[in-house]
Amino acid sequence: MDLEQRLLLEEEPDLTPIDEGKYATFQQRFGGLMIDGSLLTLVSIGMAMLLKDLPEDEGYLRLVVFLVILFTYEPLMMLTGGTLGHRAMKIRIRKQKDETQNVNIFQAYLRFIVKLFTGPMRGFKWVNKQKNLALHDVISGTVAMNVGK
Repeated sequence: MDLEQRLLLEEEPDLTPIDEGKYATFQQRFGGLMIDGSLLTLVSIGMAMLLKDLPEDEGYLRLVVFLVILFTYEPLMMLTGGTLGHRAMKIRIRKQKDETQNVNIFQAYLRFIVKLFTGPMRGFKWVNKQKNLALHDVISGTVAMNVGK
């Protein structure tokens, strides 16, 4: 019986993790978020400094460069298992259906868009505690694996 059926029958679902240590913790995910946020901030500042001498009428290029960085970094890094922050925190993002496979481009962008609209911290409220799945994981069919044990 799956979780939805248990809830419909008003049974208390079993929320104990399947395998302690197999899935990324909140602390790991938060650490990865802080590393990636810092990295993107530094890259954005660097790009702004490089583009500071653009003529006023070409200033829109700063915005374009920032948006390209923002909308490509995380999704494209997901194709290799995770961002630099994930790697530093010993996390790999995998498919829920096969935890040995990296996500595809559709899952990577869906995960990113859900996080963009819900906010990364709101998405960390576990929707499925058995695998520590956040909202963006459930919707995109991904799972954050702990590879540092």
